Amino acid sequence: MVMTSTSKWRRFRVVKTEIGFSHFEGRSYIGLMRHMILCQLVMTFVAEQTNRLRGKNPEITLEQVARALNTVCRRWLRRNLSLSPVELVAKIIQYHQARNLAAKKSRL
Repeated sequence: MVMTSTSKWRRFRVVKTEIGFSHFEGRSYIGLMRHMILCQLVMTFVAEQTNRLRGKNPEITLEQVARALNTVCRRWLRRNLSLSPVELVAKIIQYHQARNLAAKKSRL
């Protein structure tokens, strides 16, 4: 398979937007490397699933498979935490606010 620069940028966009590579807010190189490796593993899984599904539906894209995986993960998390969709979003917002506050305090 020949990879064009367009396909490389498209895959990078999927990793940043759908898989969460751009969500890293850590402070250490080791943390960044762990996050990068995890994102690469997820991207490998998504790419394999996309190739598998293309046998049934040749029009399926990486973005669609990654978005479907995000939906499945959110539903699983919501069900296991016994939260409504609104409560889940509120819990995620609270988590990010607490993390941002801890980061601000650590800079002082």
